Amino acid sequence: MANPARMTSRLTIQRLAQTVAAGVVTSTWADVKTCAAKIEWQAATETLASDQLTVARTVTGHVRYMPELADITERDRILWNDLTFSINAWLPYPATRSDIINFTATACP
Repeated sequence: MANPARMTSRLTIQRLAQTVAAGVVTSTWADVKTCAAKIEWQAATETLASDQLTVARTVTGHVRYMPELADITERDRILWNDLTFSINAWLPYPATRSDIINFTATACP
């Protein structure tokens, strides 16, 4: 079970925002919320394609539910320890405990 007292890491969740000025669309990442989290590294996977080795590093974690986090999706991203992660899953954990959100994310290259 996720214990909020063990949420000792700080992460920032960002959403892609687009603005239009003089007919030019500009995309930037905007902070949605910075919050406490419990984050754990999972096993890394290596892939060799076109003579290029890539390593995917995945984390799992928990954050306390807040209204600002109700609409987080896989289109958003997480910043943690100077790394950027794409969100793979963002779900209540467990289903009977609505005050904790479970997530998995993969580090962006």
